[in-house]
Amino acid sequence: MQAITGMSSRRILWVALDEAVAKASGCGIDSLTRQVTHIGESLGLDFFDRQAVVYRRPSCEPESLKLHEFWAHCKAGNMGDEVLVADTTLKTWGEFDSCFFRPWKQTWHGEMWNS
Repeated sequence: MQAITGMSSRRILWVALDEAVAKASGCGIDSLTRQVTHIGESLGLDFFDRQAVVYRRPSCEPESLKLHEFWAHCKAGNMGDEVLVADTTLKTWGEFDSCFFRPWKQTWHGEMWNS
């Protein structure tokens, strides 16, 4: 596991389990959640903040905004097609490896925007 520095815009933590080797259990998930919470507290981050939108512009480090701030930037036209958003709905490593950062209009944000 790689810890991300304490900068508030860097809040991506990847956790994966090869279920061919070991199965996820409720106790294991609870333990991992406690460990990640502890790491986040030591870095001044909340990895479980569901209101955080992590995005990046080409050739830039990831940034984060609260959901309402991100949508306000979208409404103001500050989020062009080049803006990529971390897709937190992916379920497999294959999906993650191929399309974790996707154009924001191809994520659930874009689906909501167009509905």
